[in-house]
Amino acid sequence: MSSIKQLAQKAKNRLKLLSNGDDGEPPKSYSEACLSARIQYAIISSQKKIEEDALYNKVKKILLKDIDTINPLAQIIEHEIYDKLNDVQKEKYMYVLSKRYRAIKRRVLEEMKLSNENV
Repeated sequence: MSSIKQLAQKAKNRLKLLSNGDDGEPPKSYSEACLSARIQYAIISSQKKIEEDALYNKVKKILLKDIDTINPLAQIIEHEIYDKLNDVQKEKYMYVLSKRYRAIKRRVLEEMKLSNENV
């Protein structure tokens, strides 16, 4: 069973224990537990997606070479896709690409910081 599924199952089990509210109304802690479980799942899910992202290794390589690289999006853009898009689609593609780049960069910089602290 994957770690995400295990965490989801643990969260469900915790929620079952908390769902003893009166009049079918869940107790306040039940709502808080739901929110906590969703946040934990989102964090783990997003971290897993970042590491599995096809751009992850490209971005990591770019940042290891030069953290202050100029125009990194130009280095990771997939021209076989981008060149076939119309103007609106190109804007959306660049927006999504920049979001992915920022998320991956944040993750790589955290990893670099942790590895430097362990040295």
